[in-house]
Amino acid sequence: MRRLFCILLFLCLLTGCTEEAGQLWKVETGDDTATIAYIPLDDRPVNTTRVMLLARSAGFRLLMPEEHLYRTALDGQAPNPNGSPHGDGDGLLQWLESCQADYYVVSVDQILSGGLVNSRCLTEITGEFERIDRLLALLEGKQAVLFDTVMRLAPTVGYGDCTLEVYQALRGYGQLPRKELTEDLTAEAVIAAYEVPSDLDAVLTAPYLAARSRKLRLTERLLSDLAPMEEVSIYYGVDDSSPGKSIQTNEIRLIHQKLKRGGLFAGTDEMGLLCVAGIIRKHYEDCPTPTVRLRYFGADPKAPADAYDMSTLEENLMAHIGALGIAVGMENCDLELLVFDGDVQEADRLLSCYRDNQKRGMPTILVDLRGDGILPLQMLADPMLDVRVLLGYSCWNTAGNAIGIALSNGVARYLYLKYGEEAVQGANAAFLQGLALSFAKDVSYIRVRPQLDRCLAEGVSQKELRDTALELVGRTGELSFDKLAGILEGKPFLTSLKSWEMGTIPPLSLTDIYFPWCRSFEAELEIQLG
Repeated sequence: MRRLFCILLFLCLLTGCTEEAGQLWKVETGDDTATIAYIPLDDRPVNTTRVMLLARSAGFRLLMPEEHLYRTALDGQAPNPNGSPHGDGDGLLQWLESCQADYYVVSVDQILSGGLVNSRCLTEITGEFERIDRLLALLEGKQAVLFDTVMRLAPTVGYGDCTLEVYQALRGYGQLPRKELTEDLTAEAVIAAYEVPSDLDAVLTAPYLAARSRKLRLTERLLSDLAPMEEVSIYYGVDDSSPGKSIQTNEIRLIHQKLKRGGLFAGTDEMGLLCVAGIIRKHYEDCPTPTVRLRYFGADPKAPADAYDMSTLEENLMAHIGALGIAVGMENCDLELLVFDGDVQEADRLLSCYRDNQKRGMPTILVDLRGDGILPLQMLADPMLDVRVLLGYSCWNTAGNAIGIALSNGVARYLYLKYGEEAVQGANAAFLQGLALSFAKDVSYIRVRPQLDRCLAEGVSQKELRDTALELVGRTGELSFDKLAGILEGKPFLTSLKSWEMGTIPPLSLTDIYFPWCRSFEAELEIQLG
């Protein structure tokens, strides 16, 4: 929580700057429009820092419980104060009981299982049905979005003594096709079809199947109880899937059959962002529905999005768009979503389109599925281009993650700029921090992760790892954050769609890097402005 507090304090201090600091702060007046009580999936930065910045960039204030109530500790890390390595569902429900907010976004995995990682390990149902009853009673009559997951194909390496060999063996086992079930599915029917012939020992597969069975029974109960609650929606992310039929196929069909309000899509790490952006869309439900035009550059919409998706790229995009309550159009749209997965020539085509958008003032969201830096490097190196119309960008991890991160940030920011009644303190600063974080994490950081993994394997100290990461990410190579920040400084960015006003990007600096799970994937990058 210290990091989140520092960022919030920094935003508040920035909003007190004088006009000499640039146009950025000129429009920072007014109060928060609404509050969102948020229980995250776990303590990884994508579920905390990125979500907080998204909410703030759209003029909302995020209320969160203390970190130890939702923190995950991997093997070898210090446990939470209560002695457990996972979140505290009962403690979170107590926090929720005392919390007053306009909207609620709650991770079901956190409430029922102590977080995403622990949900892959528990094999018995104890007091979870009572927690479901308690949660839904708390949300009765309130505007809320729940989010849950379809259990991924294997447990987590480094938690509960799971090794990479066990992960690979169980992922292969989970990918084996099961008997396909169709009409009137029940959890018990799906569970009965789990077992298939395999060379794996039952000592390995039995706990795995028991964990899946527990989670699916909880899903069935939750969806049944949610059916009459018209103000509460639920979104399901299919965690770590794969093209083709697998053990997840019947689970997904059961959810589709029983789901009344919400959606299901490929991806998990972007779910907190997606649900908070969905709540912001709900806040503006009386405003015209925004329309978005999809344009592909080297990406095949009819092909699997990637090796971790059970659907096509187009289906993945449409599921995320549907969760945000916006519509796809062809002409005279409010936004354009540019999807890149090509070579240098395709990048040139996309940037030509982006240049046109910049000239005509078309708010734009970029999803970069290639993820090697070709696109942002060409974009930022072009003196005719800037980020004035760019509302969201991501190339992080899987296709589902990149789609969710970019779309959620872009749509939430668009709604604020278009329909927000007044400027909110810290909104512009949070937007710039979030956009800078996407460039820092998704471009500058991702290219040096292999080197940091080698450092971790060698057992370097946390201080040495931090110093190495800051040097590699911040100052080394043509994709370093310092170079990207230097290009962005002084450029315009959009602060109002109603009057088409611009601010000026102040100096950006990478000040620290944390590793909350002692793994390179979950790194927290601290970006400061001014």
